Amino acid sequence: MQSLSLEHQVRGSAERQLIARLLRLLRSHRGTQMAVRAVAIVEQLGMTGRDPERDVQAVIKFLVEERHVPIGTLPRPPYGYFWITTEAERRFVRGHLVRRAHSILVHARAYDSDSIVGPLVGQIELDFPEVKR
Repeated sequence: MQSLSLEHQVRGSAERQLIARLLRLLRSHRGTQMAVRAVAIVEQLGMTGRDPERDVQAVIKFLVEERHVPIGTLPRPPYGYFWITTEAERRFVRGHLVRRAHSILVHARAYDSDSIVGPLVGQIELDFPEVKR
């Protein structure tokens, strides 16, 4: 019996076929040294649309979060996505995400009303004093 490619095994929508093609591509980019940028993925898969790089991000997000596929993101050269092959790579990706999440929370804390909004409200009151009748 002849083996079918992953693309032919996936029945259904164009989205499912895109996922299969993306998985096949990423499986060939094993480890951090083989990371591939989203723009290269778009080119290799011949993706079109309003924002195909965001589509790549969305598919990878789905694969990692919903299907637990070991796809990592490399935030330094050569940048891009890669197939996680070692425990050290998994820890690296997780650590980067945790540090990023912490940084975002610290950034969000800066928008507490006492630190930013309070002075702005005070400035508005100075600029536009209440008119007494």
